[in-house]
Amino acid sequence: MYNKFPFILTGSVTDLDDDCACPDTPFVLQLEVDEAQADEDCACADGVSTAVFSPTTHTTYTQTAVSHTMPLPHNFHLAFSPFAPTGPSVLNSAAWERFQAFAVPQPLREGIDTEFAKQMLIQPTDAAIQLQSGNPQTLTAWIHITNACNLDCPYCYVRKSSARMEPATGRRALDAIFSTAQKHGFRRVKLKYAGGEAT
Repeated sequence: MYNKFPFILTGSVTDLDDDCACPDTPFVLQLEVDEAQADEDCACADGVSTAVFSPTTHTTYTQTAVSHTMPLPHNFHLAFSPFAPTGPSVLNSAAWERFQAFAVPQPLREGIDTEFAKQMLIQPTDAAIQLQSGNPQTLTAWIHITNACNLDCPYCYVRKSSARMEPATGRRALDAIFSTAQKHGFRRVKLKYAGGEAT
């Protein structure tokens, strides 16, 4: 039943701010601009969105040469383009069959074709994919202020202790962060504090 109609499972283009220390994205490649953002516990930089081309302006498309595919259980396939705005995609057998048709250049005919284009799994035959420089507006700094966390996360590399950042060191760090932001033209500063529950 789930393989009768083509569908593709992808990540969200919403920029989630979680517990990672994401670097700024120096290059941007995306078909549609999505301004939705959620803020959690991450030191991720700005989510930058730049429309590169519209799927409706080109006549024929073909598979992106650098895409990677691999079979998954139950007749699903993973498809990934390094240019994808939301990471890997999972295709059911009907979507996989349609994707395979783009081994030969052809126009977008089915609804799933636009999804392939959005995920950069296919590209216009008359235009190369272009990377464009991003323009981050937020300088994000993650300050580790204590080792006194009361959690026991298995991935944590910090040895628990009563060590903590001296207030004078913290003030110098903040001065340096704001000075750097001003010097390089950032419009915002986002501070994240590490040290677990003790922070």
